[in-house]
Amino acid sequence: MTDYGIKVSQDGYDVKTATVLQQAFNSEKNSFKISATGTLFLTGVNYGNVEHGLLVTPGWFCWFDVDYDGDWRQVYSNLPTYIQGTPALSVYSDDTYVHFDCGLEAKEHIMRVFYIIFVDPGD
Repeated sequence: MTDYGIKVSQDGYDVKTATVLQQAFNSEKNSFKISATGTLFLTGVNYGNVEHGLLVTPGWFCWFDVDYDGDWRQVYSNLPTYIQGTPALSVYSDDTYVHFDCGLEAKEHIMRVFYIIFVDPGD
């Protein structure tokens, strides 16, 4: 049987003998396919939506900071992320949008949100 596909090894490893952990990419394994990335600024409003156009509920990654403090916090799943006991940001997706709901007083703060939306459903 012939081994077809693409494999890329990490620096210092022979691609012909590298294990999966020593590879930077292996087409035999699933990998995230990015649909969109961007930055959203929540100022003066407490929510924002990004239309993704995928017709499925996509997976996503999201990080945010407040008032450009450089303390990037990751948002996990559909659970809110808290700052000092206050729900700071909730993110969830449906078949049309990724929704960003800010729990801070947006008039007093600037929330900078970096997001990655994936092609594959976020089951």
